[in-house]
Amino acid sequence: MPPYQYQPLEGGEIRLMKLLPATDESDDINIVLFSTSLHASSVAGSANASAESDNASEISNCELKGEQNPNLGDLVGSHNAQSPKAIPADTSEPGGPHLENTRLEDLKLEDGPEATQPEQDLNFVPNSPKRTSTWEQILQQEGKEDNARMRSFGFEALSYAWGSEKILVEITVVEDDMEKRKPSGTLLITQDLASALKHLRKSEARVLWVDAICIHQDNLQEKAVYVAKMGEIYETAPRVLVWLGDETEHTSTAFEYLAFLAGETTYNWNNSSLEPSPQAIDPSLSDVNVMLPMSTAQTQAQEIKLAKSAVVVVGQQELDWNLLCGGIAVLYSKTKSFSDFSIFAAYDRPWAQLQHVFQLCLTPARGSNDDHLLENARNCFCKDERDKVFGVLSLVSMFLEWVRPNYEITPSEVYTDLAIKALQHSGSLWLMSHAQLSTARNDAPSWVPNLAVPSSTRALRAFSRCSGFTAAFHEILENNVLRLHGVLADEVASSHAMRVLPVGDLWPDRLSALADLLEVLQDATVKDNSQPFSVDIISKTLVLSRYRDLMVKAPIPIFPYLVQIQELVQLAISRPSDVIDPGQRMEQAWNFVDQGIAAREVFRTTNGTLGVGPPGIEPGDKVCVLMGGKNPFLLRPCDDGKHYKAVGDCYAHGFMNGEALLGPLPNDWESVCVVDSKNKATMDGKHNIKTGKLELYSDPRIPDPEEGTFQDIEGWGRTYPNNGLPNGIFSDPRLTPDFFRERGIDVVDFDLV
Repeated sequence: MPPYQYQPLEGGEIRLMKLLPATDESDDINIVLFSTSLHASSVAGSANASAESDNASEISNCELKGEQNPNLGDLVGSHNAQSPKAIPADTSEPGGPHLENTRLEDLKLEDGPEATQPEQDLNFVPNSPKRTSTWEQILQQEGKEDNARMRSFGFEALSYAWGSEKILVEITVVEDDMEKRKPSGTLLITQDLASALKHLRKSEARVLWVDAICIHQDNLQEKAVYVAKMGEIYETAPRVLVWLGDETEHTSTAFEYLAFLAGETTYNWNNSSLEPSPQAIDPSLSDVNVMLPMSTAQTQAQEIKLAKSAVVVVGQQELDWNLLCGGIAVLYSKTKSFSDFSIFAAYDRPWAQLQHVFQLCLTPARGSNDDHLLENARNCFCKDERDKVFGVLSLVSMFLEWVRPNYEITPSEVYTDLAIKALQHSGSLWLMSHAQLSTARNDAPSWVPNLAVPSSTRALRAFSRCSGFTAAFHEILENNVLRLHGVLADEVASSHAMRVLPVGDLWPDRLSALADLLEVLQDATVKDNSQPFSVDIISKTLVLSRYRDLMVKAPIPIFPYLVQIQELVQLAISRPSDVIDPGQRMEQAWNFVDQGIAAREVFRTTNGTLGVGPPGIEPGDKVCVLMGGKNPFLLRPCDDGKHYKAVGDCYAHGFMNGEALLGPLPNDWESVCVVDSKNKATMDGKHNIKTGKLELYSDPRIPDPEEGTFQDIEGWGRTYPNNGLPNGIFSDPRLTPDFFRERGIDVVDFDLV
């Protein structure tokens, strides 16, 4: 059979697929493709919309147009409400009569008494001006009033891992004729997608949007247009199906357990704490020190109301996304229970892996976070490297505004363009902080993150800002040389990495590895006749100065106190031979030490500074505080003596609070992390220990700006609306390179290649 020939889409249209039912899971996959025009609700009041319909409740248009024109009954008949608990995906019963063999243009439905306008309503408006049917009315006709999510256009968007293309599966596109189902051609899809479609088939047709099928992948012009629309498509879909793969014998139990944890507790995303849920049978489970139960048999009858926004699908099992996130959050908060679950022993650094999954849950729960989005994009597998930007990051409107899909340029050009746009629009070096020389591309500058490969480390999230509230003044020179301004603060003398711990690491392994690392560092200081590092400096450096003592307003309980880190360091230095489990306090401390130095290197400088940086640090690398950077950067001089390569950002103790540019803080002042639970934000602040005064986004080392040049916003701090800097509203416009030079600071140019 010949390959299927896609029909071109017209402006504003999207292509959908109807997944046809099968009698057996081994049956071939058959689909119907059709196109439809989705118009934003803002056009509802247009003269054209008024002319086509007298129904005042219609707020948007959706004109059905066929590659094959589907039967309306097939479109709506396959969407059924899901039970509010983890259930097999194929147990939902079809409801109501179907409109089989009914042509859309022959259908007329009147408004019912409960046909209220939904929050996001997309309507069918046939070509004839007399037809005024809406999806709300159709769903009532079908007996599906309970599924309010289907008020909008009834399709489900599939989210899945593309998978390997070494072995492809052939599927058949057929004409939408209920009796003949004449084949129109074939398409090749990955095994992972084929497995998903086979499991998602029901006893009736199911309307889906699947990027690999609904976007003509070989038409680069169409692909550029519709990859940019993916965020809108996923937002429009009443439900998103998140396919994770085939189920195992443990899937059902795992889903039930996660649902149970989410029902018993409420995770407070504002302050990262657990609270008992209103319907909790055992409120003590919200205590992080209480062990998790090994079984949930006594509470499986508990009913939990599900949100109908996203559903995780594993084989025939389904679990609401909110329950998955809630259950993962509980596991993440109860690390002490890990040692009592043998399943965790099979994984390398289980807490770190669980933390990665937790961050995937955290990002949508707390809003978009640039670092999390970049990390998630890098860890995604994309058939085309450019889709790390065009496909994944374009789901966020900010990135879509910066870079428009263009499949006629190379991946390195895409990544470089994104990096330049980030500099121009953010006024900071946050994207450059994701660049590491150890993973840099040969065909792109070292300061451009290589999104094609997963990052070896998570973003370095220190509380403070080493360059104060400066903007990233920059120039793009010939051959994409990036000129930045800053201070050469120090130079690396040596670096050391903690050895990789064995699978299922236990406390003796942890303490031994940490002790070996500290011993190497201290031996190096003895050889150089330099001052040994104190327990205080070591402790702060290992956790990147991220501990609860520095938090004000609403400290986050999951962060350890500094004394806990110090106790852990002293315990490791003593090299005990009989420690099996030193308790929850040390577990909490270890988790943050692991975050700080895992897959990174600890370095010492020629001037006695201790720091943490990316893999591949070499003696002679320069510790630089660059304007617009939250953290210092390690730069490696090139052989020409004029240029540098970006090794990566780092933590350098003693340079994290603006000391290189502004000098030390005055007496009685300290840098703190202000936690605003209301706005779900953390802010850099300065606290006067004596008076208790708290300054947000201002610095006692700099005179206050003139009235009228700034605005203090509750929950955000001080902003400069008219600072003349691209989107750098938190950047003080007075802090230019010349400002620091006039104060005697040696601000120099760094040309990065």
